Amino acid sequence: IVYPEGPFNEEGVDQAINELKQSVISKNFENWLRLEVWEEETLGSELVMNHVSSLFQWCIEHGCSNTAIVVRNNTQRWIIEKIFPKQTKIFDNMQEALKYIEKHNNYIEII
Repeated sequence: IVYPEGPFNEEGVDQAINELKQSVISKNFENWLRLEVWEEETLGSELVMNHVSSLFQWCIEHGCSNTAIVVRNNTQRWIIEKIFPKQTKIFDNMQEALKYIEKHNNYIEII
């Protein structure tokens, strides 16, 4: 579960991406799930959001079978629908996202 906070600049998002990748690699899971809960101001420039979209693709390529994102506004939803991988599911509230994740969770440990 990832809780990004506030707007991101390129340096901040690259640091967060590197930390998340290291966490995933160190766990050595074959399959895993991802849940992000965005706050109202979670966004970035077009370049930043393309970096984030690339991370989501990297996650798919490294065993992430399902991704859910809880958004707070239509701008976030629009950007995700436009540039993120199609495997990314968007939700308006945490309960719906958790139901989706639990439905696809065939494993015990969630990172």
